[in-house]
Amino acid sequence: MDEDVILYGQEFESIMERLLANVPEDLDTREGSVIYNALAPAGWEIQLLYEELNLVLTEAFADTCSLDYLIRRAKERLVEYKRGEPAIVKGVFTPADLDVTGIRFVEEESELIFAAIEKLADGEYKLECEESGVIGNLTQGQLIPVDTEEVEDLETAEIVDCLEPGRDDEDVEDFRERYFDNVAGQDFGGNLADYKNKVNSLEHVGGCKIVPVWNGGGTVKVIVLDHTHSVPSDGVVREVQSVMDPIENSGEGKGIAPIGHRVTVAGAEPVNMNITAFVAYAEGYDYALAQASIAAALDAYFEELRIAWGDAPADIGTIVRISQIENRLLNLTEILDIEETAINGSAKNVLLQGQQVPVRGTFNGA
Repeated sequence: MDEDVILYGQEFESIMERLLANVPEDLDTREGSVIYNALAPAGWEIQLLYEELNLVLTEAFADTCSLDYLIRRAKERLVEYKRGEPAIVKGVFTPADLDVTGIRFVEEESELIFAAIEKLADGEYKLECEESGVIGNLTQGQLIPVDTEEVEDLETAEIVDCLEPGRDDEDVEDFRERYFDNVAGQDFGGNLADYKNKVNSLEHVGGCKIVPVWNGGGTVKVIVLDHTHSVPSDGVVREVQSVMDPIENSGEGKGIAPIGHRVTVAGAEPVNMNITAFVAYAEGYDYALAQASIAAALDAYFEELRIAWGDAPADIGTIVRISQIENRLLNLTEILDIEETAINGSAKNVLLQGQQVPVRGTFNGA
């Protein structure tokens, strides 16, 4: 909706023209006259009233409303907005007998602050990032205590792994699309669309495939990716299983799945894409200097494939194309040319099975 449509003809000048038209002709209505100055404040207030009415119309419809009102509209159909979550990483500290529970640390390079929230083992702790989002998904980094007096005996502190990836707030337009998919979908009583909508709406799910009657009548297999479009952890799989159809009450309708449906939840199967190629590097570059850019380009391509993975039917697999890999790498400033590219030893495109997703493996660019 054009936000100016409702204001057409309701601007201050048009309002004043209508107000003054009702004043007797023998009275002075020129700008600056007593009559004009008396009506002008009312004219401004009327224009503001129309602007507020325009805002009401804008916020009343899902295609134009802002996030706050879209969240309220979506709740009417039990579609929840996915808010960002902080990353949980694993920290290792020495000496191992030092208790750092509750201590805050800053990661040296990113300057993000992490707090030790749970002890895993001697010298090993869960650390929660104080900032939500993927920015906290660190797998390594040196930690410095915010208050050194709290841990005077600390020798070393570092991040060694990302246990639970953080998540950014859901993009507003993605959420709007998800709402309209829910409205337009033919989801009912445990059909494919119903399963797909309900699974995709779960907090830590970023995509899914539904396999009906996969192990006999009444059985349903749900294959998922996590909210970062990566292969989910065992914890995410257990969480989805519990919500859909708890194992201890399978088929009893204690979860989202209808009575009689026995649901098995599994993570998508990762397949390493090991790539070899003859690469001509730009002047001043070699593989060591281009390695980070190559990894980022390949990760971006494989992530795009994983994002699209859930849109295809369960029996349709993902195609990893050599041409796409070469195009992504040729766009890098570090690379002049590339040829004889192969994936997992083959010079052909790779067709994955429906439950499989591509992840970056090794790269050998001689």
